[in-house]
Parts: sequence; structure tokens; C-alpha cells
Amino acid sequence: MTVSENIILKQKIHLFTVVLISALSVDVQAQISLTGQYIPRSEFRHGYGTLASSSQDPAFFISQRTRLIFTYTTSKYRFGVSAQDVRTWGSQSQLNISDNLLSIHEAWGQIFFKKNLSLKIGRQELVYDDHRILGNVDWTLQARSHDVALLKYTGNKLQVDVGAAYNQDKEKIDNNVYTVPKSYKTLQFIWLHNKFSENLNLSVLFLNNGIQTSSVSPGGVTEYQTMFSQTSGARVVYARYPWRFNGSFYFQSGKDSKGRTLSATNFAANLSYLGINRLTFTGGVELLSGTSQTDPDENKNRSFNPLYGTNHKFNGSMDYFYVGNHLNSVGLQDIILKTMYKSGKHSIAAAAHFFSSDENIIDSTEYQSSGNIIAKDKFLGTEIDLTYNYFHSKEVLLEFGYSQMLATSSMVEIKGGDKQANNYWMYLMLKLTPVLVKKDKKKNKIELNPDL
Repeated sequence: MTVSENIILKQKIHLFTVVLISALSVDVQAQISLTGQYIPRSEFRHGYGTLASSSQDPAFFISQRTRLIFTYTTSKYRFGVSAQDVRTWGSQSQLNISDNLLSIHEAWGQIFFKKNLSLKIGRQELVYDDHRILGNVDWTLQARSHDVALLKYTGNKLQVDVGAAYNQDKEKIDNNVYTVPKSYKTLQFIWLHNKFSENLNLSVLFLNNGIQTSSVSPGGVTEYQTMFSQTSGARVVYARYPWRFNGSFYFQSGKDSKGRTLSATNFAANLSYLGINRLTFTGGVELLSGTSQTDPDENKNRSFNPLYGTNHKFNGSMDYFYVGNHLNSVGLQDIILKTMYKSGKHSIAAAAHFFSSDENIIDSTEYQSSGNIIAKDKFLGTEIDLTYNYFHSKEVLLEFGYSQMLATSSMVEIKGGDKQANNYWMYLMLKLTPVLVKKDKKKNKIELNPDL
């Protein structure tokens, strides 16, 4: 492309953007934002998510997410749409006409009854506190969003969100059977967050989760019912430089998807020190209750389920626990040591996770040979996570990570695979997040990215 052609192309892009925004800018007091995301990530996996077998070859691939996020805000309402394309390089033919990979990640409208009271309806991300129970799972390129109605109150110190969802797989006439896998039938929650001071915050969450199950009656008729579980708890954050503490406790009750009584707990505490030459040190522990394999109760489930949280953020980067796995199992005890160094455009982080089961793991070899029920050692292994970030600019981030799992025979017992197979994982990721268009009601003008 010649220099003149390049100038003409840029002029056309500017003209098209101005026309588009002008058409939408009926309200001169409106705020308009159009941002983008381009996130390609290459991964090299050998023992990611579970232990590799002794004969398993490593896997390498490159995936990417491309997203456009548009928001339009006035004093009376907001409107938002986020469209995304998620793909693995090479998964589609070069000459294909359509690949069906484009989807709507978010599409919502928000009505303001008062300045601090609003109703937000539609497909949207639910992100609360540290993402443990409700998060957007942004590490997965497709991420998580919900079809939900959300009543929001935002005061000077107190915030309250009340949400409700009811799912169907299509428009129907005669029943309410829900057949979409890995999703809830109905969900209700209330979240309260209060800022007591500049140093102390407290959040409280109550969530009612309804999962539809099916069973076949003696007459051969398939019957459906919804099992409800309740998750309730609180999280506290206290920060006074150079110290920062956060702790949380959640309790689950009700019924699981098999109709068993649910009684499970989750406790976490972390203490950070931020005061030594750009170094941050963190020590923490998390306990997720489990169900014993040596003394199980067929009518009770003691295994905690973190539900719809961003579970990649917790319990190690290799996703051995609670990332589509390890549910209704022996639980987890995770002792965590972290350190991070930041200087200018660079940051380096290292973390060590020492994993143990919360409940007994049966020694299957002993049981098969002698019939004796003997518990194995609870220690599962150690994971080491190393991460490097290069902040090229506000909109460009380059990230590299390497993780190594040092497993024990107890990990093999619950995961399978080979602990001697050199289980590791590495990735290289680019995050490009440009602000394409921004219109501020205070300036009352459209601002285009000068690099377009």
C-alpha cells in the first residue's frame, strides 16, 4: 500500500467512525465508549489440569479472543454490547464462508430510577469481591456471562446488588424442562458491601442456586425437579500500609444435584507486606471442605463447590482444582507463598502452592489386593508458578508464564497419570486493549484514537 492510499484509508476510517457516533449521539449529554480487545495466547501443555501419562506427548497451540465493547450512557439509562470471536489458530478452513465463532458476550440495558438506584437487565458479567463465588473467568478466552436481572443500589459507603435469573433452552408452550448442560435453572443472590473506613471493607453474599435434575420413575417416565443449594458468607479486607489482610468464610447448605444434603465450607486468609524495595510478600491459606473416600456418607455431600467463580485465580495456575474438575471430591488445603517485584514496565512474580486433601484418600492398590480400606497420605504435591509481565504501554501487555507440578502418589490416586512424567505448562500471551472511540459529556466532543 502506498503512502497516499494509506492516508486515504485512515481518512475513511475516521469518517466512518464520526458518522457512526454522530448517528448515535442524539443526546448531547451522552457518554460513548468503543474499546477493543485482542488477546492471542500460545500454550505448551504437558500435565496441565491433570497429570500426564508416561507416554503422553506435549501439546502446543495458539488461541485468541477478539472483542469489541460498546457502551452508551445517559443520565436516564445505559446500553452495552460486547461481541467476541474466540478461535484456535488453524481450527477453521482458510476458504470457509462462515465459522459460527462470533458470539455476543454481553448485551444489556440499565435504567436509572435515581442516581444511586438502577436496574440492569440482560446478558452480563457478574464479578464480586475476589471472584471466588461469582467472577467473569476472564482467563478462559470465552469468559463467563449470565442472563440476569440486577437491581443495584450504590451509596457513599453501602452497595447492594440483588440479582435473579431463570433459564430456558428455547421458547416453549407446554413445559419448563431445561436441557442446557453445565448451567443452572434458576439463580437468586444478594450482595452487600460496606466501606467502614479507608482501611476496612466488608462484603456479605447470599446465593440460592437451582440445578435441574432428572430421574426415571418405576413406570419409565422421566421426571424433572430442581435441587436448591444455598451459599452464604462474608469477606473482609483490611489495609494499612505496608500491610494488607483479606479473609473470607462461606457455608453451603441445601441439596446437591443428586439430592444429597449439602454441608460444606470454604475458608481463606491472606496477609501481604508491601514495604521492601518494590517487593511484595504474601502468605495465605485456603481450605475447601471435601468428602471422605474411606468413610463416605451416601446421604451427605461435604464437598464445597465454588460455583461460578474465576477459579483459575486460585489454587495454582495449572488448574488442577475446581476448573471444571475436582468437584464432589476430597476437598483441598492450599498453603500459599507469593512474592512479586515491580520496576518500571516490568514485573516478576513467583508463587508456591502446597496442596493437601481435606479428607481421606483411599489407597486403591491396597484395597484391590487385600480388601482393606486404608487412607493414603493427604499431601498431594507442590506447584511452582512463575510469571513475567512487560507493560509496553497502557494498552499493550506481554505476559509469560511457566508452571511446574511436583506431585505425590496421593495426587496420582485422585488424578491418574504419572507423577514422574515431568508435569509442566508454559504460555506466552499478548493483551492489546485499545480505546477506539470515547465521547465525554463534560467535553461534549468525540475523541478518536489518533493512531487509527
